[in-house]
Amino acid sequence: MLLDGPSLDLLVAVSGISSLIQIYSVGYMHDAPRFKRFFSYLSLFTAAMLAWCWQQLPAVLYRLEIMGACSYFLISFEFERDAAALPG
Repeated sequence: MLLDGPSLDLLVAVSGISSLIQIYSVGYMHDAPRFKRFFSYLSLFTAAMLAWCWQQLPAVLYRLEIMGACSYFLISFEFERDAAALPG
């Protein structure tokens, strides 16, 4: 693991922005039937992002894949709502 100036800056930025997103999401998703699943996706995404900020090895690419999968899961989370579907 590498902890130098730029990686420390990224850790602080990712932690701060992620905390704000999770606080906002609690209020926004409080009525969602799959509330726990949404926050598990969001927490896994945040953990992979924080681990990506620390690593200096080529194994980092697996964390990028985890973040990509979590992004897909979060974007498609509201698949049942008609308002969330793409037009056309």
